[in-house]
Amino acid sequence: MRPYVLNMKRQDAVTEHIDALSERVRVEVDADFVAQAAKTELDNAVDRARRAGLPALVDFGSEGCGPCDMMTPILAELETELAGKCTVLFVPVREEPILAARYGIRSIPVQVFFDADGREVFRHVGFLPKEEIMAQLQEIGVQ
Repeated sequence: MRPYVLNMKRQDAVTEHIDALSERVRVEVDADFVAQAAKTELDNAVDRARRAGLPALVDFGSEGCGPCDMMTPILAELETELAGKCTVLFVPVREEPILAARYGIRSIPVQVFFDADGREVFRHVGFLPKEEIMAQLQEIGVQ
């Protein structure tokens, strides 16, 4: 637990430092770059799942992470069992760092549950057994 708390404090210090720098130094943003980045960053698998009109389970993780690897077969089962009822999505954080940052992912795995309107309704950090996933999905209307 201590390394986790120290890492969180370190991250908070970095964030404070960056905020202080932005107050002292003029930051210029390339409008063309921002426009192009917005197009690509807003058209991603998570946003498409949130707009699909179905509840969604998004798991942020990575290959080689023990708890993430334990989630893989569960997600595969759920994807098959819940086809047409719920979107089940895995986001590899190493390949999608901007998307992971956008959703505030600081450790993995993280399961984020969205209702049919695309609103986040629950978030869990760490391994989550299938039974608990199903219970959470039932709370948001998945049968």
